[in-house]
Amino acid sequence: MPRTSNVELPSESELWEILAKESQRTAVHYDYLKLHPGIFTSFKELCHKYSAECGWVDIYEQTDIAELDARLRTCFDKLEANILNQADPLCGSVYDSLDIGQLPEKADAIFVFGSPNDLRIRKAVELYKDELADKIVISGHGPFYASHTQSEAERMAEVAINEGVPRSALLLEPEAITIPDNVKRTLDLFEKIKFRPMKMLIVASSFALRRCEMDWYRFTPWAIQTVPIASESMSFDLTREGWTTTSRGIRVVLNEYAKLVFETKMELLRDAFGKR
Repeated sequence: MPRTSNVELPSESELWEILAKESQRTAVHYDYLKLHPGIFTSFKELCHKYSAECGWVDIYEQTDIAELDARLRTCFDKLEANILNQADPLCGSVYDSLDIGQLPEKADAIFVFGSPNDLRIRKAVELYKDELADKIVISGHGPFYASHTQSEAERMAEVAINEGVPRSALLLEPEAITIPDNVKRTLDLFEKIKFRPMKMLIVASSFALRRCEMDWYRFTPWAIQTVPIASESMSFDLTREGWTTTSRGIRVVLNEYAKLVFETKMELLRDAFGKR
């Protein structure tokens, strides 16, 4: 049965289907996780504390997708059973490794990742009105697993215009279906219009910022500087303080660790198949 929300992880077949529907732009850098080995430190400590096997983190490149999927699901089940409604300080550190939000600074553009709510675009409008950039780039059709009558980019553009941002300051990419696709299709657009920002504020939910930074690094063929900016949280169970209070919060946050690995793994596999 296909998944219906980001609480669930995609199956292997869905992963390949998603890749086929995304922009076919390929990565230019594959070493983000190797350059940031501390990302998984607190996660591994939490796993060891509750006897949740996490060896897959270190051998994902050599592990079959189906086995990797099974091992991390078992790991997440064990963690959820132990941390649900528990105030473990390690859980804050696990969240902190994903939330790499920074203070905003002057940039060439503000980039907004697609979202079903308006919190990200409202943050972008705030940054625009603070004169930190003169352009807002909005990407997103909507998640692969959902149907849409209007793209997220178009809906968010309407919000920005209603908040006083001129239409001329907006650049829309309305086709992307995932976070990496947000990046890839936006880069396709940038190349088409010959726009080459050297610094961008990138706006997303706090728990997704690590992956957002990784994907801009993976796919951008020039030395772009990204400044991750967190929007307000849509609910308490997606915050640092509240993510272990519900099963949904636990799954959404833990899934970010899985997606860091899966996105890197799938791109390596696609590159290998492409060279055969």
